[in-house]
Amino acid sequence: MGATVSIATPLGPLRAGIDVAGATRQDPSRQSTMATGAQVLVWADVGGLVVDALTSRVAPFAGATLDLPETQMWGIEWRLYAARKTTDITVFALLPDDVASGSIGGDEGLVTSEFATADWSLAIGGPDE
Repeated sequence: MGATVSIATPLGPLRAGIDVAGATRQDPSRQSTMATGAQVLVWADVGGLVVDALTSRVAPFAGATLDLPETQMWGIEWRLYAARKTTDITVFALLPDDVASGSIGGDEGLVTSEFATADWSLAIGGPDE
């Protein structure tokens, strides 16, 4: 599965990553943690790509009125550098197999996959283009 990061969620670990057809899963060749707690991870060669990931906890914007007792937001910024022509590239986000299928949601230029239990809701989203 190429380059993969994992984020703990109440529904189990969320694995997000970049896959290039034919590339094997590998550990980052470099990683560092910033003073804010954000992590920078670098994979030197994922099927011809140099892959950088910046993962960070994101605070709700000022003035947000969320009626949820506990809210966590994470962001992952991917940068891909092609060292040579690659095969197909897939960006993915996966929850454990025992989590029920989600529904499609989003608006305002955002598409999401939404998952819910009696106690939690989880939305995984990105630009709709």
